[in-house]
Amino acid sequence: MSTDPEKVDECTIEDIKSPSEAPDRSDRDAERRLLRKCDLHVVPILTLLFMFAFLDRINIGNARLMGLEDDLGMSGHQYNIALFVFFIPYILFEVPSNMILKKVKPSWWLSGIMFAWGTITICQGVTASFSGLVVCRVLIGLFESGFMPGAVYLINMYYRRHELQWRLNLFFSASIIAGAVSGLLAYAINNMSGLAGYEGWRWIFIIEGLATVVIAAISKFIIVDWPESATFLNDDERALLLARLKEDQGEARMNRLDKKSMRRTFSDPKIYLGPIMYFGIVNTGYAVSFFTPTILHQLGWTAVRAQVMSIPVYVVATITTLSAALLSDLLRHRYLFTLTGCLVATMGYIILLAQSTVPVGARYFAIFAITSGGYLTQPILMGWLSNNMAGHYKQSIASAMQIGFGNCGGLVASNIFFEDEAPGYRTGMEMIVAQVMDHEGLMCIAFAYDGPCSLEYTRQAFIEPILAPRSTSNHSQQPFNPNQPLKSKMDSFDLAKAPPEIRAYATPIILLNLYTNASWLCVYFGMVYRSVKDKSYAMPLYSQCLNIAWEITYGYIYGDDWMLFATFLVTFPTDCLVIWAAIYHGAKEWDRSPLVQRNLLWYYVIGTGIAVALHMCAASELGVEKAFFAGAIGCQAVLSVGYLGNLIQMGSTRGFSMHLWFFRFTGSLTLVPEFYLRVKYWPERFGFLGQPLMLWCCAVFLGFDLVYGILFWYIRRQERETGMLLADGRKRK
Repeated sequence: MSTDPEKVDECTIEDIKSPSEAPDRSDRDAERRLLRKCDLHVVPILTLLFMFAFLDRINIGNARLMGLEDDLGMSGHQYNIALFVFFIPYILFEVPSNMILKKVKPSWWLSGIMFAWGTITICQGVTASFSGLVVCRVLIGLFESGFMPGAVYLINMYYRRHELQWRLNLFFSASIIAGAVSGLLAYAINNMSGLAGYEGWRWIFIIEGLATVVIAAISKFIIVDWPESATFLNDDERALLLARLKEDQGEARMNRLDKKSMRRTFSDPKIYLGPIMYFGIVNTGYAVSFFTPTILHQLGWTAVRAQVMSIPVYVVATITTLSAALLSDLLRHRYLFTLTGCLVATMGYIILLAQSTVPVGARYFAIFAITSGGYLTQPILMGWLSNNMAGHYKQSIASAMQIGFGNCGGLVASNIFFEDEAPGYRTGMEMIVAQVMDHEGLMCIAFAYDGPCSLEYTRQAFIEPILAPRSTSNHSQQPFNPNQPLKSKMDSFDLAKAPPEIRAYATPIILLNLYTNASWLCVYFGMVYRSVKDKSYAMPLYSQCLNIAWEITYGYIYGDDWMLFATFLVTFPTDCLVIWAAIYHGAKEWDRSPLVQRNLLWYYVIGTGIAVALHMCAASELGVEKAFFAGAIGCQAVLSVGYLGNLIQMGSTRGFSMHLWFFRFTGSLTLVPEFYLRVKYWPERFGFLGQPLMLWCCAVFLGFDLVYGILFWYIRRQERETGMLLADGRKRK
């Protein structure tokens, strides 16, 4: 890396190389103890405080259901105005607050502003007019503005890049838990209505404000200060913490604030992409927080029951967010997780846009999808930007800009849900869907600018492997490195190169592999036969796309092993037959959806193309050999879940049979001993198959396949008793 000061400050975290020397065991043990100590002192107290911060921000949504508007004489859009004014100071003062935080102790600043907004929350509970409510909301926004960016900034200062996402998601999950706690408290406090002459909604503000004040006073003695002066660490631990952070950042620092450093900070495109992307997704979080109780109430439930029914929504969202954080840090990847969250949230909004034609259960599910998808994406975006900023000032400015500008989404969310559009809130739903889709586009731009979608990456990862002659291709298991050509060959099927321990099991491994392939081939031909006979299909459409894409990717594009290529020549035509049968004979099953029915061919073509790109991305990230096995296990899990879902949705055994299930299940089962032998006797090559994610996928596909067989037998027995009709009206024999 160049030592030119001009280039040093332009470095991003992604440019830093890991040290070549591995630390000894004593150092690793010391680092583990240090991390445990940081996890105990840094994140938990900030998470608790953020939960109270979010409670004081969103409890107005619960107060609304309990009579806030009627008692204060509010009408028209005045509730939206009360939400709106909070965000004006909240946005304007986030960056200045973080600049102040750099100069003072976090324990004083964060506890002080929390004490202030807790006091104003109490005042909110005794206000007698709409104007008093507006003043309180403005002051709460002013004092809360410094907490979230300050807390994120402080957490960033204690962890390496790939240790950060789990901690940020844990911190961010407080805002989700606050939604559940808010509903639970509102349900309990509702019984206090009339006590001391105060309505129930006033007690919500008073009690939660008092709790915030007490917690703030105590937190002064618990919140940690900067790593350089952290009192919970001894001298050796402090030195180790600073050393590992310095090693993680390398030469990419921005620890001074002058004109040159400010110019470099604000000339980094990522510092603008981060806030704009956060703006696109934060709307869904605020919409959920402010309007979920109202939306649930309008599903036909009482106000009290609506408060209670909001609790499971937030519990599921918390589990989803924390699980995504663990996987994101484990895989050291952010993009696909944020994209998944956006797609899930978009699905939920589309259901709500069509809510007049869907049952209450589907609308309730849509609330789950919106909440989980939105909250999954937000903290990972914060982690992405922090991972790409180096130095105190640059991180503090980036965090404040992202959260500050991003929270302009709160301005939008508070002004697009109009009372006269209830219960559909069409304007609000359409606006948020548009912003989430804009966010998805910006993510693609950010990923292309600084990730495995750049032009150089695309050339080496996708184009060269296809155009390069098969006989001259190189082979590797290493993840993509932009400084060297991508290597593609898999030699793990050549047991002559394997360690002697596994060569002793060459015969059973080959036999197990042959049975797996032969049994699945029987299943494919059997499905073609059943599709023609029953005028239906059994394999889910998206699973077929993933399956054939996997064979194209590893049998043809990377298939320079003779056995893989030979297998491809057999299985690819068979898969094409399965797809032909599903299009030609299974189209009757899609009478309920004419758009899909008319475009089944294009569905397969586009779906397969997208799936091929997905497999090639995996090959570029993991190395072809790892991606081959991981992709096979992942596709198998998706396929098994899809089979069972298809069976439940159709409520019929059309297109399949118990004999085909037996071959499919036993073919999947033989993978277990084969993988076990590979992991046990060739761990340096196949140890990854024993990792938790791979084991979880194996458990999923075996478990779902077993359940499929039991359910298939039960449905088939019912059909024999009642006489099942095929899709064309004939009775099944």
